[in-house]
Parts: sequence; C-alpha cells; structure tokens
Amino acid sequence: MIQISGSSTEYPFRNIDLAVLDLLNASKETLIRSEREICKPVLKMLECFLQVSKYQLDLEIMRGPKFVEICTLYVGAINSPNFIQSSHTNKYALTKTFMKLTQHLASHYGAHQLPDIHLSTVTISNEVNELITRFEALKLDEEKLWLWNGWFCKNRMGKIHWPPLYPIYERLGRDFTEKLHLACIEYLAPRNDTRVPCIRTLARFINEYPGHLDQNMFQAPGFVKRFWLELYVDFMKTGYANGSKLKTLEAQWSYHFINFVEGYLVPSGLFAETWGDLPRSPIKSISTSQTHVRQNNNGELIKEKLITDIPLDCSDEDALHLLFHQIQSDVDTAINWAKAEIKSTWSRYQIRKSNELKGNVLILGTITGKNNGNRWAKDRKNPEHLANAASTLLSFGHIADTYIASLMMPKPLTQTAYELALPIKGTLIPHCSLLVAHHPQITPSFLENFELYDKNNNLTGFVEFDNGYKLISHKRRKGSDITQQSIVLNETTTEVIKQIIALTSSIRTFLKKNGDDDWRYLLLTCKQGFSYPKRIKHLSSEFSYPLAKKKLTRSLETTTTMNQLEIERFSQRFSLMTLRASCGVLVYLNTRSIKEMSEALGHTKLDMDLIKRYLPEPILAFFQERWIRIFQTAILVVALKDSPRLVEASGFANINELDSFLKTHAINLSFVNQHEHSSEIFESNNASKDEIVFGINTTILTILVSLQLAVQHSKCAVHEKAKYWAELTRYLVTHLDSIKLNRPDIHTQLKYAQANADPVKMEHLIYG
Repeated sequence: MIQISGSSTEYPFRNIDLAVLDLLNASKETLIRSEREICKPVLKMLECFLQVSKYQLDLEIMRGPKFVEICTLYVGAINSPNFIQSSHTNKYALTKTFMKLTQHLASHYGAHQLPDIHLSTVTISNEVNELITRFEALKLDEEKLWLWNGWFCKNRMGKIHWPPLYPIYERLGRDFTEKLHLACIEYLAPRNDTRVPCIRTLARFINEYPGHLDQNMFQAPGFVKRFWLELYVDFMKTGYANGSKLKTLEAQWSYHFINFVEGYLVPSGLFAETWGDLPRSPIKSISTSQTHVRQNNNGELIKEKLITDIPLDCSDEDALHLLFHQIQSDVDTAINWAKAEIKSTWSRYQIRKSNELKGNVLILGTITGKNNGNRWAKDRKNPEHLANAASTLLSFGHIADTYIASLMMPKPLTQTAYELALPIKGTLIPHCSLLVAHHPQITPSFLENFELYDKNNNLTGFVEFDNGYKLISHKRRKGSDITQQSIVLNETTTEVIKQIIALTSSIRTFLKKNGDDDWRYLLLTCKQGFSYPKRIKHLSSEFSYPLAKKKLTRSLETTTTMNQLEIERFSQRFSLMTLRASCGVLVYLNTRSIKEMSEALGHTKLDMDLIKRYLPEPILAFFQERWIRIFQTAILVVALKDSPRLVEASGFANINELDSFLKTHAINLSFVNQHEHSSEIFESNNASKDEIVFGINTTILTILVSLQLAVQHSKCAVHEKAKYWAELTRYLVTHLDSIKLNRPDIHTQLKYAQANADPVKMEHLIYG
C-alpha cells in the first residue's frame, strides 16, 4: 500500500505539466466549496500516481486518447486498497471530484472526453472493480514508491511525526536521506517530543546551500564546523524574522538541536565531529515563577497558570483574601458545570437505552415513498424518530460513514449524535474535568494515554479493590524508575469512569472489530458523530475549537450566577491545566503546606522550581512573610507572658499586623509550658454554626483588653478592624464574667489581663 506521507503536501509537481496544472486549478474554481477543498489531495494523489506508474501529463497527452487511459487507471488507483487507505465515502468523494474536473477540462479546454463510469455511494461498482484490477497489474517505480511513502517517526507515546526530508533527498539523494531518517527515528523513539528539532531549517538550508554540495563534504571537520555556524546564523535570523523570540530560538538550538547533532547525526557517520564546540548562545535561565505570565487589558502582569488571574504585584492582604475566595469560586464553578453536563449526557444516554427495544430497525434501500420506509421512520416529525435511531444503532453498531448514516438516521446528523449521547467532540471534557478536580494528580497526559485494557484484552486500568476502585496507569514524565501510577477513586469519580466506559461502548466495539488498537484506551471520540472513531490524543483540542467555547459559555449561563463578562473570562481561561493548577493551589491555601500541595499534584518529590510554576509568587511570598512575622511575634509574647510590658514588646507596627496575629491566635505554642495558666478552646466537628469559638490565654486576653480600652477612649474615628476586635472583646468579656463560677481558671486569666492591659501602647494601632 502506498501511504501518501504527511510531508508529501510539500512535494513539487514534476509529472503534471504546469500548463495542465493551471487548467486543473481553473476547473477547481467551478466546483462547490466542499469539492474545492477535496481538490488539493486529488491533485497531489494524481501526481503520486503519475510518478509511481511512470506516466506524464502535458497538454498534448490531455487532448489525446492516452488521457483516458491515465484517468481511468487513476480512478482504479483511488479505489484500490493498495494505493490509499480510506473509507468508501471518502474514496467516492475523491473519485467524484476528479471526474468533475475532467468533465470541465473536456468541455472548456479540449481534453479528451472520458467514458461514463458508474459510481456507487454504498459499494464498489463492477466498472470500478475492473479499473482497480488494471491498476494493480501495473509495474510501479520502486524508487518513487519509497519516496511517496515518506519518512515517518514515532515517539515513545506512539505519536507520528513526518520530518520534511524531501529537500534533502532532492539535493543529496536517497542514501543520505535514508540515514538521516534513521537518525530521526532513533532520536524520537525514547522521547515524548513530537518533532525532530530544527529539521525543517536543516532541510531547507541543505537544499538551498550555494555552490557544490555532496554528502562526502560532511566528512571534513573544517567544512562541517563552518556549515554548523552558517546554519546557526540562518536559523536565528529566519526564526526571528518569522516572529519567534530569541530566547525560544536559543533554547531550541542549544538544548535540543545540538543534542540531536552530537547524539545522533555525528555517531551515525553523517557528519564528522568538529574541532571545538558547536556554536551556541549563552542562555539566561528564567525563574519558574516568571513562567506563564502575560499582560491583561489593564496593563497588569498576570500569572495565568490558574483559572483565576493573579496580579504579580498583588500584596494587599484584603485583595489577596478576595483572590483566595475567587480561586475557590472558580473551581466550584468548574465542578458545578461539569456535574450539570455529565448529568445531561447521562440522561440522553439512558433515554437511548430505554428506546433501543421500542423503535424499528431501519434497513438500507427501503425508501419507497414520501411517508414510507426509512424516509418517514427517520423524519423528525415522526414522534418515534429517536427510538428508531436508537434501535438501528443497537442493531448495526456504530455507523462510521456519514452517507450511510444519512440514509438511516434523522438529519441533521450532528444533532442526532448529540441526542443519542454519542461521544462526539467535547462530550467527555466535563468527565475529565471532574476527575481532575477530585484528583489533581491526574494530568491531561495521564488521561490521553490511559489504557483501559492491556494488549491481552484484560481490564487492567480500572481495577476494583476492597474499598472501591483504582485507576492504574503509567505517568511517563516520572522517568523509567517510577512508571506505575495508582489513583484511588472516590464514589463520584468511580461513577464518572463507569459512565465514560458506557458512553464509549459502541465505538469501542467498532474499533475492536476493525482491529484498531485505539479500542484499549479510555478516552474515545467519534468526532461529529457518524465518522471513524479515534482515541483522544490531544485534550487541549477538545477545549480550543470555537464551538467548545461557545458551548461552555451557554452552559455557564444556566449553571452559574456570573455575569456575561465573567462568563466570557472564565471560558477563555478554563482548561484541564488551569483547573488542575487551581485545585493544587487550593490545597496550599487550606493547609499552608507546600509538601501537601506537591503530593496532591502527584509529584514524586518536593521540587520548589516545579511548585513555583503552579503557585503564584504573590501568594507564596504573602504566606511566607506573614507566618514568619506572626511566629516571631508569638515567640516574644510567650517569652514575656508574665511581663507587664507585654503589649509594648509585641511590636505590632499597624492594625493589619495585630489583626493577622489575632486571627491566628490558635497557633500551637503549648510546647513552651503546657501547664501554664491557659485554656485552649477549639471548635469541634459538632459545634453550632451560630457559635464563635475562641482559643484564649492570658496573652491573647491582655492584647484584646488593651485594644478594647484604646478604642473605648479614642478621640477620633478608628480603623474598622480595631472596632471589630473591640466589639468582639466586649462580648467575650461579658461571656467570661457570666461563667466565672463554672470556670474560675478562665476568670483568673481575665483578671490578669485587665490588670496588665496597656491601652496607651495600642493607640498608634487603632487608627490604622
């Protein structure tokens, strides 16, 4: 089979004369838009056919009988499984479009008229089968077969890359190109990279190199050293002129391309080892805290790793508290949206299942009249049209051909696919979002590469154990020593996985019957509905296409109280990556523990550089500075707990520092003296929500009473926070007086505080 390569779109036209090519392109403009889009592969495949079958096509041939021979053989090639691998629907469209081009050439430009060829949308006609046989009997050019198969490489994740080596083949020939292709294969095989670094620039540079050039010249160290320097200059100049940043270009060259040269091109014998180092620029490292930074519409620098925008210069505590609330609110919004979408999808799926035995199974070729046969059975005016569609789907299994589906399913097909809860593009995004929200250690890559079944058909990825279910997979980024990753699911996420399996069951069965290994993976999609299903390899594409954003916006209008501007902002920022980062930051905000945040994100060890990619610098700096200041103050307070100069020594600089200290007065310093006069009161799980629970001792009470007296005797308006704590103290003292008979120990502490209170030392604080 000739697998026309992913890089063959750049192959030049050699066997189609430019004059004929111009006429074909002119004929293309007479077609409808969908057919014009098909013309590009039709013409490229025609060039491929002419080269491998050793035919030429110029104006003279086009106007003679040989044109009929060429075109009919090309029709046979299109429909032959030995030429291209595609669905019958696609081959029908390619053939039909080519026939229209030849008809226009005949009627307007004097091309020889082709005989009528019967084409069928359902099966291959006898005429086409005869043409296929004639094509497959041709002796094809071995060199051209090799050329048009192209040069593909796979990374260790199985993703295919087509390095554009044709310019090198054109300049240096097959032998050099084959060796370079092998080096590309060896480079990508153990990596997650999706392309060979700088290979396009290298191919173009070799092809356009001035003067004589052959592969033997790359064995001379002096020439090779000059060659690399010239390539480096060209790479930097061209890349910068095309809009790339210098730092990006420097990183690509120094970190990746030089590794490719020194590790693969030189050892392969393609290039001699040079005298001295290869040219490179000194790379200034960028702090990880400065990555994922952009400027918003107000000119502020924003950390954009989260759903919530975090201004880098944010330092005011009140503003930060609002941001903390917003991060939680954004995560809650994502979760509520995901739950609503999952519920809607599952409802449609259950309706489909309940309809499967109620409707009539439609059979191809039963249209006999306007309201008879399939036509009425699939008409949307028919109240049973969805039940018929569900029954037909159950009987036939997944239909991977839009034309056949159009004969058996209600139109529009995309709406029917949605109503039948088929896993069309974007359907599983809410499920993935809920998994990530509950288990932030799940990355998009984890989901994209999650194998539900092993190669022996065993369910190995979703495993039941004593207390529930686990997801067991491999996280490639962790390295070769730690490959297996196990995630214990909760009740919610277990149900999510079960629903994904159910929603993808029909296309999973289809893929398995067709011997397609994609069936083993968790995430599958049938794109717009009735097309060939595939595993979802790039979740980001499920988010980024315009319809996905519009759908998210519409859904948020019913699942959130945000205004339109907030909804649009959320829709633009939301992705699995930003949701995961936001959930990780929430762990830090709730625990103040970088270690727990790191564990929640699934990191195998605490790496501060990695953490700073997720945790915005203002949040990290705020808590580090705040806790150091509060802890230092607490040490002074404990050291001077019996001193009448306690308030003065505490050194509160302003009301915000005092407020921070009082908010965190439950800090556990009992290791100093666990038997000192103190009474720590903590809120229990059963505490009423209309109660306020304090942790009090002589230290806290002395500060509170001093503050209350200062506010009470103030001569002008005081800060709101001072008023708040003074009013709270008034109620607290009243309460402590009321329980003095039951708790004499607490009342003793209160008396000590009242005797040592110093409102004068608080005066500079209460005004802000």
